[in-house]
Amino acid sequence: MADPDHKPQIDAEIDEIVAGNVEKVGEHWIAPSGRRYARHNDSLHPVDGPGIVDLSRMQHQLVKELNNKGLDGAGRMMDALRQRGILTADEVAQVVDLWNKCPR
Repeated sequence: MADPDHKPQIDAEIDEIVAGNVEKVGEHWIAPSGRRYARHNDSLHPVDGPGIVDLSRMQHQLVKELNNKGLDGAGRMMDALRQRGILTADEVAQVVDLWNKCPR
C-alpha cells in the first residue's frame, strides 16, 4: 500500500515513466527515489521503496473493512484480530494510521 503522504511523488514518477524518462531494468522501472514500479493489468503501480508499506493479507482485509464500515464499524473486527493474535496492536495501528491519511 502506498502511504498517502507520498502520493504527489508517486504520481510524478508515474508521469515520468509514461513519458519515457525512467529506465526500465528487467520487469521494473526504477525511479530516482529508489521506488520500483511494475505494470499490472495495463497500469503502473509502485512495488517497493520509500512510502510503500507491505501489508499482510489480514491487514488488507482490515483496510477493506475500514473502507466499508468506517473506523467505528470496524472496531469489532480490530478487537477480534488482536484478541485472537492474528494481528498485533502495532499492525492494527499501522493500518488505521494509513487509512486515516486517505481522503474520503
